[in-house]
Amino acid sequence: MGKRSVSINDIKTPEERGKLALGWITGMSLEKVDMAKIYLYLQNHYFDGNRDLRYDRVEPIQEVKKEEEEEKKMDTNQYHLSEAYIQRDYLLRALRGANYQHERDSNNKFGLNDEDDPETGTEMVKRIKDGQYVIQKYDPEDPDSRDYIRWRDPAKVTDRAGHRTWMKKVKDLYEIAEAKIMTLSAAEGLAALNEFKTAAPQ
Repeated sequence: MGKRSVSINDIKTPEERGKLALGWITGMSLEKVDMAKIYLYLQNHYFDGNRDLRYDRVEPIQEVKKEEEEEKKMDTNQYHLSEAYIQRDYLLRALRGANYQHERDSNNKFGLNDEDDPETGTEMVKRIKDGQYVIQKYDPEDPDSRDYIRWRDPAKVTDRAGHRTWMKKVKDLYEIAEAKIMTLSAAEGLAALNEFKTAAPQ
């Protein structure tokens, strides 16, 4: 007569019932289930802050181990990047930083930025006496503009057209430098980066 499969109703103690259930989850036979190891595994992987078992996340241990090995392999690979990749990544990051600096500098050069607001009443009175302010009128090119005080030197001219022209040039120079960094040697990429950094409006 064949051996009858074990039913959970045949198991009398809570520990044995747990071993049978965990055997189903892990694919291990009842005799091979090590409760201490299983409990430690579940404690490390499937208990949340309230110490409740999240059954929807339970997976066979063999599958989880396989995923962990794949993740470990991926973590290891990130430390074996080629020297060329690291150099190119550095140059591209530096290029983006230089592009941002061009934007900041051009806003000042073409008069788009104002001075910081006065921090005290005394400073405000002094700026007004010195004439270091402008009464801003509605600007057709800026639909959000309105009448207000701009804290800036009246001699400082806002050149929006010049700013647009220069930023278009910066965009073209950026794309040229980026292409050189991506396709040429590190030394040539560095030269392209420095050339972009030192570019200035004519």
